[in-house]
Amino acid sequence: MAKAKGKKLSWTASTDTDVVSYNVYCAFGNTVSYEDAVAIVPSSQTEYALPGAFNMQNPGDYTLAVSAVDSVGNESDLSTSTTSFFDFSVPTAPTNLRILDL
Repeated sequence: MAKAKGKKLSWTASTDTDVVSYNVYCAFGNTVSYEDAVAIVPSSQTEYALPGAFNMQNPGDYTLAVSAVDSVGNESDLSTSTTSFFDFSVPTAPTNLRILDL
């Protein structure tokens, strides 16, 4: 799997005291829904490294959102979504390899 360097999703914690986790959602394109869950993050964290454990292989725009989950399993609405471009192009291979005399 290709990796995108230097990006992470960050959010402000829910103000509810019984939140136990956050669900992270990601979809290729400009729309994200509850069907696009990719990770569960403990409530002590408010960041998620991208691309994480889910499969992001196509370069392009990915839309992400987060929801809060309380101790009895109630899930909040999705946060306002954010969209970012991810480029998974591989670098060109080195060329002109040779052994030189010392």
